[in-house]
Amino acid sequence: HVYNFCRTVHYARIYVLDDDGSAVLFDDGGEENPQPFDLDRARVCYFEIHGQAFLWHQIRCIVSIMFLVGRGLEEPSIVTDLLDTSKYPGKPAYELANEIPLVLHHCGFPNLQIGYSVSNLWNVSCHFEKQKQDLLLAAARIQNGMNRLQEDAVVNMDDLKEFCKSRLLERQKKAQKYGGGTDHATFQDRLDQVQKISFGDSASIPWKQALDWMNTTLNFVPDPAGVKDMVHIPIARRSMGTTYDEKVASVQKSSKRKEKYQDNIVKKRKTKEEDEAFYEHMAKQGGSAL
Repeated sequence: HVYNFCRTVHYARIYVLDDDGSAVLFDDGGEENPQPFDLDRARVCYFEIHGQAFLWHQIRCIVSIMFLVGRGLEEPSIVTDLLDTSKYPGKPAYELANEIPLVLHHCGFPNLQIGYSVSNLWNVSCHFEKQKQDLLLAAARIQNGMNRLQEDAVVNMDDLKEFCKSRLLERQKKAQKYGGGTDHATFQDRLDQVQKISFGDSASIPWKQALDWMNTTLNFVPDPAGVKDMVHIPIARRSMGTTYDEKVASVQKSSKRKEKYQDNIVKKRKTKEEDEAFYEHMAKQGGSAL
């Protein structure tokens, strides 16, 4: 029963995992000395947010927008704009970040000291090691499958041309439909490149060679969203969901829902002073299990 949607974020950081699994704080060098991120090899990073009383899906929303900015699809100013309820009274339609990597690392209770038994920690550590081993083997198996495809599979040149042409036309169609816009000259140039593709007199080429050509020439790269072949629609052009006030107004139309709203929200609502007193009291609670 939330009615206060203001939250405090103390900091947000990006960590890069080294080959040994240790996390290193990513330093972009600041505005005066920006350092580009090394994209030569795939690495795992994580986005750490330290805040107070997170809202439902708050972190997934933040990370989703960060990905759009990082991929160059949105300007960094979109973050500030989305926090302005006069510009965006409702949440624009965009997909939430994947929930699988989301982890609650730590809950801060200043006066609470949690105790751990050696036996329990040993069992949890063994469980984590088993999970890590299984996932490493699964990742290696998948990588092996990808490598074998690139080395063994051969594609027909006419099939490659038809695939690239249909994909370009589909992107053009979606861009026009959703107002994304496409430079016609660039589009035509890419079509011409597809028509002129040639690897000597060979009528077929290895799949790896085809992938390399599509990547360097057309910026076609297999990725989790590649099957959908999405065209990015700027956040500012997207429809917005219902606002909080609209939802409250909708509740008022039903006598039963209005009564529940009065009982669960209005009657239980506290003043700012009461809220502060409550949090101050809770912050002093605690104990030690050691």
